[in-house]
Amino acid sequence: MPIYVILAFLIVLFSDHPASAREMQLTIYDDGYSCPANCDAHVVFAPSDNGTRYAFHPNSTRTQPEPCVRGETCVICFGESDKSCMSVMYRGHGPEAGRFDFTPTFYSANCPRADIPSALEKECRALDSAARSKGYADALNCFETPTDAKCTAVMAQAKVVKDADIPKRDRCLKVGEDHYNDEQTDPKERRSDDCNYSEQSLGGNMGNTGSSCCRRRAETARMSISSGSTAARPTFVSPHTPIPSAAPSTQKDKR
Repeated sequence: MPIYVILAFLIVLFSDHPASAREMQLTIYDDGYSCPANCDAHVVFAPSDNGTRYAFHPNSTRTQPEPCVRGETCVICFGESDKSCMSVMYRGHGPEAGRFDFTPTFYSANCPRADIPSALEKECRALDSAARSKGYADALNCFETPTDAKCTAVMAQAKVVKDADIPKRDRCLKVGEDHYNDEQTDPKERRSDDCNYSEQSLGGNMGNTGSSCCRRRAETARMSISSGSTAARPTFVSPHTPIPSAAPSTQKDKR
């Protein structure tokens, strides 16, 4: 067989199977106070994934991808197949490479659809199953019913902590994270990830303090998304409720 025929075959083979082939992981997050655009239906992901065959501007292609623009529509692909792609709102950088971090509102808006990629459909079923098996689907949602007798104390406590932290975050954003951290004599007051998280892991089921202290954690805001439902149901009892472990978003990888 002529050498040029072999070379042509190899070019076709490797062009159909990129060396960087992978499957993107789907996670869920809700940062509350620091969540962009009031945590509307959107995705965040690592800068290194932007402008690749997995996340690219709608005016470009998978073979010649251009970076998505914050606050605009972005085409994301969960795998190598073009059928794994869909258009979403892009709100900026977030977790480590290889992950798409979506808001609960995104799942609520897209899981009932019949035309979503199979990877997203699978994640919707997993979230629905986790909500039902862990009892979150039937649990009391204190964010929706903060005046309920079972919610008042914990929500009041969360508000006190949140209100105390907001001025600290505001100053950090004003003077810059490095300058703010240089001012702190207590290491526990140092912040990271654009001032939204504490630099140290301070323990507790709510994750790090800072604006993340009182955010509606995605793990506790697990949704029940049944195929026949038109809306997701976030479920939350208290910040101290044990968290299910179904692909949560990590606590120090956002903006």
